[in-house]
Amino acid sequence: MKKIAIIILCFMLCIMLTGCTQVNKSENSPSYTYAMIIMPDGSIIEGKCEDYERYSNNWTQVKINGITYYLNDWRVTIYK
Repeated sequence: MKKIAIIILCFMLCIMLTGCTQVNKSENSPSYTYAMIIMPDGSIIEGKCEDYERYSNNWTQVKINGITYYLNDWRVTIYK
């Protein structure tokens, strides 16, 4: 009886620890209209967000006012 309980517990643990993610999912949506970027020197760039693409390794590509920026996720804010 103990072996069956341990096997069921291990099976349930495996199911709970398995996660799903979407890699390279484009989050380009009409609700995102503006973006703000913090540059390494501390300056802030903000403007109309023309394109937004998020990559699986915490990197983001944002196009603001015709200029494409490739930066880490935590440096960009996208808002309405």
